[in-house]
Amino acid sequence: MAKKDVIDEVIAIVKALKVNMDDYRPRKRGKATVYPIHDKVLKEIKQKLEPEVFRRKLGDYGVDYLKRASYSDGRIELAIEVDRWPRIDSWRKLADIRANDKVWIFVPDEERVRFFEDAIERIQDLLNSRREDETLGNFVTIMKTPDKFEVKEIIKVPKQAPEQKKQSSI
Repeated sequence: MAKKDVIDEVIAIVKALKVNMDDYRPRKRGKATVYPIHDKVLKEIKQKLEPEVFRRKLGDYGVDYLKRASYSDGRIELAIEVDRWPRIDSWRKLADIRANDKVWIFVPDEERVRFFEDAIERIQDLLNSRREDETLGNFVTIMKTPDKFEVKEIIKVPKQAPEQKKQSSI
């Protein structure tokens, strides 16, 4: 059986994640207001993708989650941002980071679901203005609510045959 792409794994993890409206309600943590849905998504992804790896923090460079080829110093394979609002800073961070796969996960409450399609257009506009292409890597968006799940591929890099990979590697 062929190995699943990490992006396909992330999509499956987020799709299977059980969430309810209580996860979207703010809670106080000290002086800060936090939304449990953000951490719930990130923890589930980390537990499923890297169950044996201990980390004090999931991300780096201001990105919510980074998965490296080898722990601590390896090349970044996957970068994920999770937001309750469409945020251009998150999209910019994902576009700036050198990773094969980039995923923006939108976890809106009921009132913000309508912003997803507009966010897709804004991401495409951002990437077009930067003249980004397949060299950027895969860029996928996911929307997750208790009753909605949607995936949009912004940039999808075609898979290379094994012999093509050997020729293009250094």
